[in-house]
Amino acid sequence: TAVETLGAPKLLERSPDPLRLVLSETEGGFRQTEGVRLNTGSEQQQAVQAAREEAVNEYVQSIGEASARANRTNQEKLVTALTRSFADLAKLMSSVEGRKYVVYLSEGFDSTLSTGTVDQARQQEMNAASQSGEIWEVNSDEMFGSTAATNDIEKMLEEFRRADCVIQAVDIGGLRGSDSGDAPRRASGRDSLFQMARDTGGEMYENFNDLSAAMGQMLERTGVTYVLAIQPEKLKHDGSYRKLKVELKGAAGKGARVGHRPGYYTPKPYTAQSPLEKLLQTANQLTSGEESGTVASSVLAAPFRVAGDKAYVPVVIEIDGPSFLGATTGTTLPVEIYIYALDDTGAVHDFVTQTFGLDLAKAAPALRQSGVKFFGDVDLLPGSYSLRVLVRNGVTGATSLRVVPLEVPSFAKGDTALLPPFFPEPPGRWLMTRENQEAGQPQKPYPFMQKDQPYIPASKPVLAAGQDAAVSLVTYNLGAGDLTADAKVMSLDGKDMGTGQIKVLSREGGGAAGPDRLAATFRPPSLQPGEYVLQVTVSNPEGKTETSTTRFVVGAPGRGAQG
Repeated sequence: TAVETLGAPKLLERSPDPLRLVLSETEGGFRQTEGVRLNTGSEQQQAVQAAREEAVNEYVQSIGEASARANRTNQEKLVTALTRSFADLAKLMSSVEGRKYVVYLSEGFDSTLSTGTVDQARQQEMNAASQSGEIWEVNSDEMFGSTAATNDIEKMLEEFRRADCVIQAVDIGGLRGSDSGDAPRRASGRDSLFQMARDTGGEMYENFNDLSAAMGQMLERTGVTYVLAIQPEKLKHDGSYRKLKVELKGAAGKGARVGHRPGYYTPKPYTAQSPLEKLLQTANQLTSGEESGTVASSVLAAPFRVAGDKAYVPVVIEIDGPSFLGATTGTTLPVEIYIYALDDTGAVHDFVTQTFGLDLAKAAPALRQSGVKFFGDVDLLPGSYSLRVLVRNGVTGATSLRVVPLEVPSFAKGDTALLPPFFPEPPGRWLMTRENQEAGQPQKPYPFMQKDQPYIPASKPVLAAGQDAAVSLVTYNLGAGDLTADAKVMSLDGKDMGTGQIKVLSREGGGAAGPDRLAATFRPPSLQPGEYVLQVTVSNPEGKTETSTTRFVVGAPGRGAQG
């Protein structure tokens, strides 16, 4: 035969078979290859056969365990990706005020990734191995759950709680067709869905083969919401989580179940916020449309005619130094300026953002004495706008938001206009700075002029009751002839506080396209110290009138006018 001719293969000279499928030595019989049977007549050969089968079983088991570990690792990566993307979603949702709902349609993920196996036999097997000292037989992630996966899930849920965002989880496992007997069953994700809903104050909807029924039940349960408010005392801004518990009292509470947010987070210190959180907080404050903040500031904005379709709108911001400086530490104070012009639909038509630093070694005395004055501008088409101006201390996070209604006339069509009264103030009072000009951008003419002399207008002038203050009135398209002016003073809530004395001293014509500038004086009536509104009406000889307003402050007795 071929075997007798060639002789037995010298398998001992080869490297060991990595799959353990070849026996290198036998007695009383030849080697087994596929389709050739060994002589199994002796007990020794039977022992060899049993050893081989045991080795094969061990190897197959090791392959299965490696596959299970690889599958678990892959599942953990998928959960990590899911939780991080959901955490980013929650951060974006935090920019929206009030309670938010996220409807999550899913089969969930294998909760044993974070809790450990629920297979009792496997738990007993690993417990026995641990007690006998066979630690290598114990998979800690399988037994107790993955610490990394648990942390990722908790961080995601923390972001949802911080954003006051509720997850309503709908288990769509009922929509899956029944598995065949041979197909491996998918690990249940019910517990993970339940955790996401429970820990954010939501509910889980399961056992629905019809999604419309689940959505209907959800809408019914969330259709009516009662808003309760609490006022915590001595609230620390440390970002800590505070649990809430709401219970119904009396007969109405019997048998009823209350769904509410599980808790809230105290505000984070500004220095502990991420850049994204700071950005979202700024955007939320700007779009709210409600004046807010602990920093005192005032804004003056007025449209001037320039070449082209758009008006040139200078924006003068005065930032009170003491309230802005606050508890700032360090050597440099970053000043953040945001100016946005929004129309009635909320669309942004132009904006200015700028950050600059103040050297406190040089600027602190002036800040404590007065503050910062910033000069910027936006370009706007004719229309109605809401000018949102936010300033922020880049160290402490202290802010001020001012909302200024602005009407831009159509100068090209001959619209008449009276800009807000401008009260010149003496130079040197403020730390002055202005918007950075882009390279190649043409320099626009300085708008605040009187008798060919520039002046700095006060955003909120401080006047003395019974004393004259210089004021500049700027008009467009009121025609030739003498213009007259009347003044009326009102409280901030619109109450008539009397007429002030306003006198027009001179008029400078601006030509066909330029403004007319009236030099005038204004004397407030006898008023108590405080903030008021000045309403000025200018009339031409034909009876055409234009009215504008500005706020001013009456100083304490003995304090001279500063505007």
